Amino acid sequence: MKYKLFFISTIFFLIPAFALFAQDKKADEQKRLGLENFREKRVAHFTKEIGLTEEEAKEFWPVFNELEEKKFVINRNMRQEIRKVREAQKAGKNISDAEYDKLTNVITDAKEKEVELEKEYIKKMKKILSPEKVFKYQRAEYRFAREAFPVHNK
Repeated sequence: MKYKLFFISTIFFLIPAFALFAQDKKADEQKRLGLENFREKRVAHFTKEIGLTEEEAKEFWPVFNELEEKKFVINRNMRQEIRKVREAQKAGKNISDAEYDKLTNVITDAKEKEVELEKEYIKKMKKILSPEKVFKYQRAEYRFAREAFPVHNK
């Protein structure tokens, strides 16, 4: 009888755990598919807007992806600092002027790093693309951001 009770109670607790695991896995899969869909749309948008040839695309996309990865790292560090302040505020802690000052410096430094990175990678892109296509890349980036994130553009 003890074994049956143990077995039933174990199953009773495991089924919800498996269901939660399956939901988490499904949510992760949806995020991954959403990100893949976003990237596919971005590639199609940029390729069309810039007018990339097949040869140019082979050289352009690795450079572009490297730039995006570096931007992500810069902005991840900034977001972590912002998150710390937000969590402290939610916890009811007072944020000192020194902490706000530090945060504004982190944000400004991230923007500066991103601009320097852009300059560096524009030089790399100019070795692959004509000046006209580099300009079209910059314009396509701006347009894609406006289309992909319309809420932020009001």
